[in-house]
Amino acid sequence: MPASRHFAAVATLATVFLAGLSCSDESITGPKEPVHANTGSLVALNTLVPSGAVEALIQQDPPTADGLITLVVRVYAKDVAINAYQGVVTFDPHAFQLVRVYPAAGFENEAHVLNTTQFSSGTVRFAACTPDAFIGADGPDGVEAFRFVVRPLRDIGTAELAAQLSVVGGADGNAVASDHVLSVPGLFDALGAPVR
Repeated sequence: MPASRHFAAVATLATVFLAGLSCSDESITGPKEPVHANTGSLVALNTLVPSGAVEALIQQDPPTADGLITLVVRVYAKDVAINAYQGVVTFDPHAFQLVRVYPAAGFENEAHVLNTTQFSSGTVRFAACTPDAFIGADGPDGVEAFRFVVRPLRDIGTAELAAQLSVVGGADGNAVASDHVLSVPGLFDALGAPVR
């Protein structure tokens, strides 16, 4: 990315982060249960997000033959177009070792930032922006923020994983109200079932 485009993307992201959150008297309740109430069947992760809300979830891919686990951080937006987000993943740093980290490839005109310098303390910071709206934020895969491969040192379900967004920019130029930015601790499989 040329320096001027990179600067523009970072400047846009910084502007969204510094913008005050818009006021709203409409409250959003927490995420739905991952099991459909009528049938007991599992549902896709994007169905866990209430209408008008944005949240980050961590998906666990199946372990590899050598015991490595890929964790994918995804951002979902339901009935709201978003063009920027900033967040953090926290976890017990004694639960696993970092093997690899992959920033999101994204689409053209997207800038993704990842900071793993505090991984050994149990923190990974991430952010992204685009001049328009993220493609697929309301789809079954959401927007991939990043993925990391770990070697578990104990049961991954006890790692106290949590993804939390601190600020989200709407494609309309306003920040998404803080009560519409939800946090869901834990880890989910690809079908929306909690990993215990």
